Amino acid sequence: MSAAQVRKVVLTTDNILEMEELIRKAGQTTTEELRGSIKRTLNSWNGLKADAQSGDVFTIQRSITKEPAQDGYWTKTTVKLFLSNNDSTQVEDAIKTVTSGLELPHIDTVIVTPADISDDVTLKYLEPVWLALENAVVRGTVVDIGLADVSTRLFRELYEWAKVKPSTVQVNLSSCCVVPQELSTFAQQHDVQVLTHSDPAGKPCMQQSCNLAGPHPY
Repeated sequence: MSAAQVRKVVLTTDNILEMEELIRKAGQTTTEELRGSIKRTLNSWNGLKADAQSGDVFTIQRSITKEPAQDGYWTKTTVKLFLSNNDSTQVEDAIKTVTSGLELPHIDTVIVTPADISDDVTLKYLEPVWLALENAVVRGTVVDIGLADVSTRLFRELYEWAKVKPSTVQVNLSSCCVVPQELSTFAQQHDVQVLTHSDPAGKPCMQQSCNLAGPHPY
Protein backbone atom coordinates (compact mmCIF):
# COMPACT_ATOMS: atom_id res chain seq x y z
CA MET A 1 0.00 0.00 0.00
CA SER A 2 1.38 3.40 -1.01
CA ALA A 3 0.81 6.64 0.88
CA ALA A 4 -1.25 7.94 -2.05
CA GLN A 5 -3.75 5.11 -1.60
CA VAL A 6 -4.46 5.80 2.08
CA ARG A 7 -7.78 7.53 2.74
CA LYS A 8 -7.90 7.00 6.48
CA VAL A 9 -5.58 5.98 9.31
CA VAL A 10 -7.14 3.99 12.18
CA LEU A 11 -5.16 4.01 15.43
CA THR A 12 -6.33 1.46 18.02
CA THR A 13 -5.06 1.85 21.58
CA ASP A 14 -7.13 -1.05 22.94
CA ASN A 15 -7.98 -0.88 26.66
CA ILE A 16 -5.98 1.97 28.23
CA LEU A 17 -6.70 0.54 31.70
CA GLU A 18 -4.10 -2.09 30.84
CA MET A 19 -1.44 0.63 30.43
CA GLU A 20 -0.11 0.63 34.00
CA GLU A 21 2.47 3.33 33.37
CA LEU A 22 -0.34 5.59 32.15
CA ILE A 23 -3.05 5.03 34.75
CA ARG A 24 -0.59 5.39 37.64
CA LYS A 25 -0.21 9.09 36.81
CA ALA A 26 -2.78 10.74 39.03
CA GLY A 27 -4.56 13.94 38.09
CA GLN A 28 -4.30 13.59 34.34
CA THR A 29 -6.81 15.31 32.08
CA THR A 30 -8.61 13.33 29.37
CA THR A 31 -6.40 15.08 26.80
CA GLU A 32 -3.23 13.94 28.58
CA GLU A 33 -4.57 10.38 28.81
CA LEU A 34 -5.35 10.42 25.09
CA ARG A 35 -1.90 11.69 24.19
CA GLY A 36 -0.28 9.11 26.43
CA SER A 37 -2.28 6.22 24.98
CA ILE A 38 -1.50 7.32 21.40
CA LYS A 39 2.22 7.60 22.21
CA ARG A 40 2.20 4.17 23.85
CA THR A 41 0.43 2.66 20.85
CA LEU A 42 2.88 4.13 18.33
CA ASN A 43 5.87 3.04 20.42
CA SER A 44 4.62 -0.54 20.76
CA TRP A 45 3.57 -0.96 17.13
CA ASN A 46 6.19 -2.99 15.30
CA GLY A 47 4.88 -2.26 11.81
CA LEU A 48 5.11 -5.89 10.74
CA LYS A 49 1.55 -5.79 9.43
CA ALA A 50 2.24 -2.88 7.08
CA ASP A 51 2.71 -5.11 4.05
CA ALA A 52 -0.54 -6.92 4.83
CA GLN A 53 -2.61 -3.71 4.73
CA SER A 54 -5.21 -3.59 2.00
CA GLY A 55 -7.75 -1.12 0.70
CA ASP A 56 -7.56 2.58 1.57
CA VAL A 57 -7.59 2.27 5.39
CA PHE A 58 -4.26 1.95 7.21
CA THR A 59 -4.48 0.44 10.70
CA ILE A 60 -2.03 0.90 13.57
CA GLN A 61 -2.80 -1.22 16.62
CA ARG A 62 -1.02 -1.54 19.93
CA SER A 63 0.82 -4.83 20.27
CA ILE A 64 -1.01 -6.77 22.97
CA THR A 65 -1.59 -10.31 24.09
CA LYS A 66 -5.30 -10.97 24.34
CA GLU A 67 -6.60 -13.23 27.06
CA PRO A 68 -8.77 -16.10 25.86
CA ALA A 69 -12.49 -15.70 26.45
CA GLN A 70 -13.78 -17.38 29.57
CA ASP A 71 -16.82 -19.64 29.47
CA GLY A 72 -19.85 -17.86 30.83
CA TYR A 73 -18.07 -14.49 30.89
CA TRP A 74 -20.27 -11.71 29.55
CA THR A 75 -19.49 -8.08 28.88
CA LYS A 76 -21.57 -5.21 27.58
CA THR A 77 -19.90 -3.00 25.02
CA THR A 78 -20.74 0.71 24.77
CA VAL A 79 -19.09 2.82 22.08
CA LYS A 80 -19.11 6.62 22.03
CA LEU A 81 -18.37 8.33 18.72
CA PHE A 82 -17.09 11.90 18.48
CA LEU A 83 -17.86 12.93 14.91
CA SER A 84 -16.01 15.56 12.86
CA ASN A 85 -18.91 16.10 10.45
CA ASN A 86 -22.36 14.68 9.66
CA ASP A 87 -21.13 12.21 7.03
CA SER A 88 -22.79 8.85 7.68
CA THR A 89 -19.70 6.94 6.51
CA GLN A 90 -17.94 7.96 9.73
CA VAL A 91 -20.53 6.03 11.72
CA GLU A 92 -20.43 3.03 9.39
CA ASP A 93 -16.62 2.87 9.41
CA ALA A 94 -16.42 3.22 13.20
CA ILE A 95 -18.92 0.43 13.85
CA LYS A 96 -17.15 -1.85 11.38
CA THR A 97 -13.75 -1.07 12.93
CA VAL A 98 -14.90 -1.79 16.49
CA THR A 99 -16.77 -5.00 15.74
CA SER A 100 -13.96 -6.43 13.62
CA GLY A 101 -11.11 -5.20 15.84
CA LEU A 102 -12.69 -6.58 19.03
CA GLU A 103 -14.19 -9.60 17.26
CA LEU A 104 -17.69 -8.75 18.49
CA PRO A 105 -20.91 -10.17 17.04
CA HIS A 106 -22.52 -6.81 17.87
CA ILE A 107 -22.16 -3.63 19.93
CA ASP A 108 -24.67 -3.21 22.73
CA THR A 109 -24.86 0.59 22.66
CA VAL A 110 -23.53 3.29 20.33
CA ILE A 111 -23.76 6.91 21.52
CA VAL A 112 -22.96 9.69 19.07
CA THR A 113 -21.72 13.21 19.78
CA PRO A 114 -22.45 15.31 16.67
CA ALA A 115 -19.73 17.52 15.22
CA ASP A 116 -21.93 20.58 15.79
CA ILE A 117 -23.58 20.72 19.22
CA SER A 118 -24.70 24.35 19.10
CA ASP A 119 -28.28 25.18 20.03
CA ASP A 120 -29.29 26.05 16.45
CA VAL A 121 -28.46 22.63 14.94
CA THR A 122 -31.40 21.32 12.91
CA LEU A 123 -32.86 17.84 12.66
CA LYS A 124 -31.92 17.74 8.97
CA TYR A 125 -28.25 18.03 9.95
CA LEU A 126 -28.52 14.93 12.16
CA GLU A 127 -30.60 12.80 9.81
CA PRO A 128 -27.68 11.18 7.85
CA VAL A 129 -25.94 10.15 11.06
CA TRP A 130 -29.08 8.78 12.67
CA LEU A 131 -30.10 6.85 9.54
CA ALA A 132 -26.69 5.16 9.60
CA LEU A 133 -27.27 4.18 13.23
CA GLU A 134 -30.75 2.86 12.43
CA ASN A 135 -29.35 0.76 9.58
CA ALA A 136 -26.81 -0.73 12.00
CA VAL A 137 -29.65 -1.70 14.35
CA VAL A 138 -31.61 -3.26 11.49
CA ARG A 139 -28.52 -5.26 10.45
CA GLY A 140 -28.07 -6.48 14.02
CA THR A 141 -24.58 -5.02 14.47
CA VAL A 142 -25.86 -2.56 17.11
CA VAL A 143 -28.58 -3.12 19.72
CA ASP A 144 -29.26 0.35 21.19
CA ILE A 145 -28.39 3.85 19.98
CA GLY A 146 -28.23 7.24 21.65
CA LEU A 147 -27.11 10.87 21.45
CA ALA A 148 -24.87 13.13 23.50
CA ASP A 149 -24.68 16.88 24.00
CA VAL A 150 -27.70 17.87 21.88
CA SER A 151 -30.31 20.40 22.94
CA THR A 152 -33.57 19.27 24.49
CA ARG A 153 -35.45 20.68 21.51
CA LEU A 154 -33.35 18.72 19.02
CA PHE A 155 -33.56 15.50 21.03
CA ARG A 156 -37.36 15.72 21.13
CA GLU A 157 -37.54 16.37 17.39
CA LEU A 158 -35.26 13.46 16.59
CA TYR A 159 -37.11 11.11 18.94
CA GLU A 160 -40.44 11.92 17.28
CA TRP A 161 -38.98 11.58 13.76
CA ALA A 162 -36.81 8.48 14.22
CA LYS A 163 -37.96 4.98 13.35
CA VAL A 164 -35.49 3.50 15.82
CA LYS A 165 -35.81 5.61 18.95
CA PRO A 166 -32.78 6.66 21.01
CA SER A 167 -32.55 4.68 24.24
CA THR A 168 -29.94 6.94 25.80
CA VAL A 169 -29.12 10.65 25.99
CA GLN A 170 -25.92 11.99 27.53
CA VAL A 171 -25.67 15.47 29.02
CA ASN A 172 -22.38 17.29 29.49
CA LEU A 173 -22.35 18.74 33.00
CA SER A 174 -19.33 20.90 32.19
CA SER A 175 -21.47 22.92 29.80
CA CYS A 176 -24.91 22.96 31.44
CA CYS A 177 -24.14 22.01 35.09
CA VAL A 178 -27.49 20.26 35.63
CA VAL A 179 -29.72 18.06 33.52
CA PRO A 180 -32.47 20.29 32.05
CA GLN A 181 -35.78 19.54 33.73
CA GLU A 182 -37.60 19.44 30.39
CA LEU A 183 -35.21 16.79 29.09
CA SER A 184 -35.42 14.80 32.32
CA THR A 185 -39.23 14.76 32.18
CA PHE A 186 -39.30 13.81 28.49
CA ALA A 187 -36.82 10.98 29.09
CA GLN A 188 -38.86 9.58 31.99
CA GLN A 189 -42.03 9.65 29.89
CA HIS A 190 -40.37 7.74 27.03
CA ASP A 191 -38.15 5.36 29.02
CA VAL A 192 -34.92 6.99 27.85
CA GLN A 193 -31.84 6.60 30.06
CA VAL A 194 -30.21 9.94 30.95
CA LEU A 195 -26.46 9.85 31.59
CA THR A 196 -24.08 12.66 32.51
CA HIS A 197 -20.43 13.16 31.64
CA SER A 198 -17.77 15.85 31.88
CA ASP A 199 -15.86 15.49 28.62
CA PRO A 200 -14.42 18.78 27.32
CA ALA A 201 -17.20 20.56 25.44
CA GLY A 202 -15.53 23.73 24.32
CA LYS A 203 -18.31 25.76 25.90
CA PRO A 204 -17.90 27.31 29.39
CA CYS A 205 -20.24 26.51 32.23
CA MET A 206 -22.57 29.44 32.82
CA GLN A 207 -22.84 28.89 36.57
CA GLN A 208 -20.06 29.30 39.09
CA SER A 209 -20.79 26.11 41.02
CA CYS A 210 -20.76 22.94 38.92
CA ASN A 211 -20.86 19.36 40.10
CA LEU A 212 -18.74 17.61 37.47
CA ALA A 213 -18.98 13.83 37.33
CA GLY A 214 -18.13 10.94 35.09
CA PRO A 215 -20.75 8.94 33.19
CA HIS A 216 -23.47 7.72 35.52
CA PRO A 217 -27.26 7.32 35.48
CA TYR A 218 -29.12 10.46 36.38
